[in-house]
Amino acid sequence: MARAFFGEELEKALEKLNQQFWTVKVYVDANHNDKAGTDANFRRKIESAIWEGYPNAEENEVDQT
Repeated sequence: MARAFFGEELEKALEKLNQQFWTVKVYVDANHNDKAGTDANFRRKIESAIWEGYPNAEENEVDQT
């Protein structure tokens, strides 16, 4: 529908935005279900995407996108 009203460029931007919400949701679920503990680097990636954001100096996966 976005493409029909606003064009392909906005449609792709909306898809990318939706993907970012999905990324955070998956990380929240992984963080919640992590009983045994994950690799420290992966845990840091999850925590960064969930908790850190603008205006922090360190960029996370979602901020970069």
